[in-house]
Amino acid sequence: MKGITVKKYTQLMLVLGFAALLVFSIDLIHPFLNDYMRGFFMSFGLSIIFVSLVFQNNKKYMAKSELEAKDERMIMIRQKQYSTGYYFHLFLTVLGIIGFGFFEETQVVSTILSGFILIETIAIGIFGTIYMKKY
Repeated sequence: MKGITVKKYTQLMLVLGFAALLVFSIDLIHPFLNDYMRGFFMSFGLSIIFVSLVFQNNKKYMAKSELEAKDERMIMIRQKQYSTGYYFHLFLTVLGIIGFGFFEETQVVSTILSGFILIETIAIGIFGTIYMKKY
C-alpha cells in the first residue's frame, strides 16, 4: 500500500461498499442474483460502509494510523507481514467466492473460501502483533 494514505484507503472501502449496495439495488429491480449472492452483496456493502465510516470518524485512530504509516519501523513490519503474493491470493479468493456463489451447486465452496479468508485474517493479525512486539 505504498503511497495510499489511511484516509484514502477508508474512502476506497466506502466506495467499494456503495458499489456492492448498487449491485444489490439493481438486483431488486432486475433480479439476476440468487439468494446467496443477494445476501452477500447486501451484507458486504453494509458492513464495509459501517467499518469505513467508524474509522473515518475516529480522529484519534486516523492520526495514529497516519503516523504509523510514515514510521520506518512500521513500514518494515508491514513489509514482512504482507507481500504481493498475499494480495494476489486474496484477490483470487474473493473472485472465487463470488464466482462459486453464483451457482447453487457450488455455494458450499464459496462458504469454505469465506472461512479461509476469516482464518487468514485472524492469523495475519496474530503475526502482526508478534512482529510488533519482536521488533
